[in-house]
Amino acid sequence: MRLYLLLFTLLVLLFNGCETPDQNIYKLLTDRHTKDSVQLHYAREILQNRVFQNQERATKAVSYLILATKADHDSIDVCREKAISLSEKAYPTNVYVWTQLAKNDRKRKKFKAATQGFETALELAGNQGDSFGDSVRASLLNSLGITYLLNAQYAPAKESLKQANYLNLKRKSWRQAAAVYNNLGLIGEKTARFGQSIHHYEQAILLRKQDTNWLETAKVLKNIGIVYNKLGQYDQSLPYLSEAIATLQQMPVQNQKEQASALNSLGVTHYKLKHYEKALDYYQQSLALRLEMGHVPGIAGSLNNLSNLFKSINLPDSALRYQQKAIQLKKQHRLTSSLLTNYKNLGELFMDLGDLEASEAALDSAAAYQNKENNHRLDVSVKLSKARLLILRKEFVGAVQELNECMALMEQQPINDLLLEAYDLYRNTYFAWEDAPKAQLYDQQYDSLDDVIFKEQQRKINIMQASLKDERLAHLLQQHQIEQELASIERNRLINSLIVIFAAALLSVAGLFIYRKRFRNMASSDQRKADAIDELEMNVQQLREQHQDLEEGINKGLAFFSDKVFLRHFNENDKIISLLYKDIVLIRMVSDHMYWYTRKNDHYIIRQKLKDYVEDLAYYGLVRCHKSWIVNRSFVLEYRPTGKYSGEVKIKTPIEVRLQPKDGEFEKKVYEWIPVSKTYLKDWEDFTSRD
Repeated sequence: MRLYLLLFTLLVLLFNGCETPDQNIYKLLTDRHTKDSVQLHYAREILQNRVFQNQERATKAVSYLILATKADHDSIDVCREKAISLSEKAYPTNVYVWTQLAKNDRKRKKFKAATQGFETALELAGNQGDSFGDSVRASLLNSLGITYLLNAQYAPAKESLKQANYLNLKRKSWRQAAAVYNNLGLIGEKTARFGQSIHHYEQAILLRKQDTNWLETAKVLKNIGIVYNKLGQYDQSLPYLSEAIATLQQMPVQNQKEQASALNSLGVTHYKLKHYEKALDYYQQSLALRLEMGHVPGIAGSLNNLSNLFKSINLPDSALRYQQKAIQLKKQHRLTSSLLTNYKNLGELFMDLGDLEASEAALDSAAAYQNKENNHRLDVSVKLSKARLLILRKEFVGAVQELNECMALMEQQPINDLLLEAYDLYRNTYFAWEDAPKAQLYDQQYDSLDDVIFKEQQRKINIMQASLKDERLAHLLQQHQIEQELASIERNRLINSLIVIFAAALLSVAGLFIYRKRFRNMASSDQRKADAIDELEMNVQQLREQHQDLEEGINKGLAFFSDKVFLRHFNENDKIISLLYKDIVLIRMVSDHMYWYTRKNDHYIIRQKLKDYVEDLAYYGLVRCHKSWIVNRSFVLEYRPTGKYSGEVKIKTPIEVRLQPKDGEFEKKVYEWIPVSKTYLKDWEDFTSRD
């Protein structure tokens, strides 16, 4: 036996020693790890001075060399010319060469050259007729569509992808069809056609689930959740993001990056819904995974989200700490992207804490990144923050100048929500400046734009729902056909599985019959396995108990904030106080201060805007009745109209307010009837019949 092995080894060595020069050159060129400049120079010299005996093989060798030397631009240009010339009449190698050249150009972000390469490959593939196959043409059309998509050419991208999907469905290639549907969903998302985007994503999910590609299924589910978030329909987003996370966690091989992204998206959704406890939980889970991976951009994003959350629950110190950590991490790793947003948020946090000098420094740092990021929305937002800072410092001339610059920026490209904020700042500035006519003018513009924004949002939602309905009806027949094909495949797969199981059972019986004497000691081995399984289950139970204890501790810590609002009392050196929502009777806005009155006739002065609390207070029954008043419905006795478009409500507990006239002497005024303005009249007209 040893003699035979020795003879075989000698024959192999002899065969390798007799390789032709062409074979040696082919090995050198096809080695993707060849990066030595001397070897590459040697290979290029051979290509320029001789022609391979096997032309098609040489063409493939040069194509591999292009991939191996993608960092050497001179080598790439030489190899491109040689590959094209050698493959000019070599079918189907010429299609392969043009495809590889186009993919290489796309990696180098030369989208025009990549587009020309894919189009040339498609033309060559079409010239070869049906023998070349729909599979290659579908793949080329998909690659061309992706190239258009990366270059933001959405119309040709959509057309190429639709042609690719026609071929995929024709040859029943469900996996490739699902990938194309996903790309079509991305195009709908980029072009703000969210109804079409959701429809294409749903088609991709249908095919992905049948293909049992759970990772791609989870990605598509997450994309649908993100689309609903962009539409502001956060309740619709929750089930998709939750299913995406459950799918990722059930995979045998965990994908931590996708899990962290999905958890972060779910945290953002709960944050928008004011579910701060759940948002904090998902943010922390996402941050833990990103810390484990060492994914620095993701860690910085999670820290920024946590900062925004703590700001929303009136914990500015914690918010400031997380924002500073995010900025420090980005600067340490030279991640300049989105630093403008971080510095802007930092400036606003310092502003909330009353540190106006630090706020100004942070906003100046944000302004330094404006030209680098070239983000129109962020440029306007930074200037609005500067205007707010100047108002707090009572520098009204500078504030108006900043606001005028904001309006100039938004002349060509208006942004409604920022324009609404600008009107609010104009109103507050002129009110503090005691210019009542201008303050009233901007107040009217604010109310008018607020109504326009609300109607526009409703119109977009209606259009999206109608578009989604039309898309689903248009593709109903096609989807039914796909489901029938999938059912047929599933039946065939089930039959094949039963055959395999039956064959495996026969083999198992035969094996047990033949080798039954060798497994007499299996009982003891099984006992050891059972003991190991029992021990493992005990460890798992202990871990579950530890996790439950940790979760209970977090829930107890956060439950403290569920029914209270935390405020910074202006008259007591910004001391933080907490009030139960059920004890609040009235809230009144005067200039840039808010007066909070409780059932005990206590009052607290807060330096903040009324609109920052409207949504949160409405959840606990405190409803706005006037631009300067919010009333707790549980303290209201009755409502009565005072005019065609006005009214007033009577409260159970009259509130005594101390007013300071111009002569400096205080006088008392008791508020028992609170005015209801035209804007909020519809919320109070049916008060008696409903309550």
